Amino acid sequence: MENSSNNSEFLKNAEAKIQQKVSIAKENALTEREYEDVSEAEYEMQSIQNMRELTDKEVFHYHQFRDKMNKASIEVETLTEARRVMGILGFDPHSIIDTLSHENAHGNKAEELGAKHLGYKFVLIKSANGGFLVQPQAMTYIPDEWDKEKQNDTEMKILQAPEEYGNEMSQSDKNYLEDLK
Repeated sequence: MENSSNNSEFLKNAEAKIQQKVSIAKENALTEREYEDVSEAEYEMQSIQNMRELTDKEVFHYHQFRDKMNKASIEVETLTEARRVMGILGFDPHSIIDTLSHENAHGNKAEELGAKHLGYKFVLIKSANGGFLVQPQAMTYIPDEWDKEKQNDTEMKILQAPEEYGNEMSQSDKNYLEDLK
């Protein structure tokens, strides 16, 4: 009987944490213009990092954009948590399956190549009609100690992974892939 009670308490706590993350991200959601600016800065930063280390001044500059993005984001570690976040955000069952299949392909490929799949991220954007747009992402980590060529090659394979799993690359995946080439 006690095990059932512990499980119930665990699930209540997990749900409360997810609800809190969603609430905070909604409060800090980016406008569409802010999202474009933050995405452009992130893209610039990644382009620089693909060639060399960032200077201290660049780190400070780009950190401001990353901080805005983080405040408007919901990060979770597991597929189950990601599915729950998407349910709370109003995704229909088909979209949940399609989106998680796409993002999980990125994560699976990262693990296969020796990188890490850290979880899932959902960036919230305030749409002009007052609702929210959601930008889902797989969170991956490619080891810093790998040389730039291996890092870029791994990143390209991770970006292309959805196609291997019978899905399509997103436009942002295609854009980033083009930059890496």
